[in-house]
Order: sequence, then C-alpha cells, then structure tokens
Amino acid sequence: MPGHRGKDRAIRTVANSMLQAIWYMFSGREAYRELGANC
Repeated sequence: MPGHRGKDRAIRTVANSMLQAIWYMFSGREAYRELGANC
C-alpha cells in the first residue's frame, strides 16, 4: 500500500537514530554522567 510508505520510513528513521544513540553510549567514547544534582 502506497499510504504506508511514509509511515514505514519514519519508523525506520526513528529506530536508526535510537540505535545510533545506544551505540554511542555503549561504545565507550564518553563516560556516563548523571544529569541533575552534582554530588
């Protein structure tokens, strides 16, 4: 169905950006820093 093409593309784009964010976090490029209170 041609109407679903845009929705599928949007889902793939969001999933790809999420995977990139997860990869960046676990690749060890930057240490984890909790946002918020500085204790």
